[in-house]
Amino acid sequence: CVNATRDYVQGRMIVTAGLRASPEQLADAGTPLKAMMERVVG
Repeated sequence: CVNATRDYVQGRMIVTAGLRASPEQLADAGTPLKAMMERVVG
């Protein structure tokens, strides 16, 4: 998470909330983690 504090914080929120994402979703650097979390929580 060097120089990616926002990604770290949002990634940690995803993990602690127990949300699941596919490896493909996580590998897509064009999709912000916050948007991914909103889609999963819906």
